[in-house]
Amino acid sequence: MNKNIKARSIKFKYQTGVSAAGKPKYSYNTIGNIDSAVSDEIIFGMVEVIAKVQQTPSADVEIAETTVLN
Repeated sequence: MNKNIKARSIKFKYQTGVSAAGKPKYSYNTIGNIDSAVSDEIIFGMVEVIAKVQQTPSADVEIAETTVLN
Protein backbone atom coordinates (compact mmCIF):
# COMPACT_ATOMS: atom_id res chain seq x y z
CA MET A 1 0.00 0.00 0.00
CA ASN A 2 1.31 3.46 -0.93
CA LYS A 3 0.59 6.78 0.76
CA ASN A 4 0.23 9.82 -1.52
CA ILE A 5 -0.30 13.25 0.02
CA LYS A 6 -2.68 15.18 -2.23
CA ALA A 7 -3.04 18.45 -0.31
CA ARG A 8 -1.87 20.17 2.86
CA SER A 9 -3.11 23.17 4.80
CA ILE A 10 -2.19 25.07 7.96
CA LYS A 11 -5.06 26.09 10.23
CA PHE A 12 -4.56 28.79 12.86
CA LYS A 13 -6.93 29.07 15.84
CA TYR A 14 -7.34 32.43 17.64
CA GLN A 15 -9.19 33.23 20.83
CA THR A 16 -11.31 36.24 19.92
CA GLY A 17 -13.32 36.72 23.08
CA VAL A 18 -15.40 35.11 25.75
CA SER A 19 -19.06 34.03 25.57
CA ALA A 20 -21.70 35.16 28.06
CA ALA A 21 -21.21 31.80 29.80
CA GLY A 22 -17.49 32.53 30.22
CA LYS A 23 -16.29 30.08 27.59
CA PRO A 24 -13.66 31.16 25.05
CA LYS A 25 -14.75 32.11 21.52
CA TYR A 26 -12.45 31.16 18.65
CA SER A 27 -11.94 32.15 15.03
CA TYR A 28 -9.83 30.38 12.42
CA ASN A 29 -7.62 31.23 9.47
CA THR A 30 -6.45 28.61 6.97
CA ILE A 31 -3.59 28.70 4.50
CA GLY A 32 -4.35 26.06 1.90
CA ASN A 33 -2.90 24.54 -1.24
CA ILE A 34 0.52 23.85 0.27
CA ASP A 35 2.46 21.70 -2.18
CA SER A 36 2.71 18.08 -1.05
CA ALA A 37 6.45 18.17 -1.80
CA VAL A 38 7.07 20.75 0.94
CA SER A 39 8.77 19.09 3.91
CA ASP A 40 7.48 19.22 7.47
CA GLU A 41 10.58 21.23 8.48
CA ILE A 42 9.72 23.97 5.98
CA ILE A 43 6.09 24.05 7.14
CA PHE A 44 7.17 24.37 10.79
CA GLY A 45 9.53 27.17 9.77
CA MET A 46 6.65 28.93 8.00
CA VAL A 47 4.51 28.67 11.14
CA GLU A 48 7.27 30.24 13.25
CA VAL A 49 7.66 33.15 10.81
CA ILE A 50 3.89 33.72 10.61
CA ALA A 51 3.65 33.68 14.42
CA LYS A 52 6.14 36.56 14.61
CA VAL A 53 4.00 38.86 12.46
CA GLN A 54 0.56 38.00 13.83
CA GLN A 55 -1.31 40.68 15.72
CA THR A 56 -3.22 38.09 17.77
CA PRO A 57 -1.23 35.06 19.00
CA SER A 58 -2.45 31.64 17.87
CA ALA A 59 -4.11 29.46 20.49
CA ASP A 60 -3.42 26.39 18.35
CA VAL A 61 -1.97 25.48 14.94
CA GLU A 62 -2.98 22.40 12.94
CA ILE A 63 -1.48 20.89 9.81
CA ALA A 64 -4.11 19.00 7.83
CA GLU A 65 -3.29 16.52 5.08
CA THR A 66 -5.47 14.85 2.51
CA THR A 67 -3.86 11.49 1.83
CA VAL A 68 -4.80 8.79 -0.68
CA LEU A 69 -3.89 5.17 0.09
CA ASN A 70 -3.51 2.88 -2.90
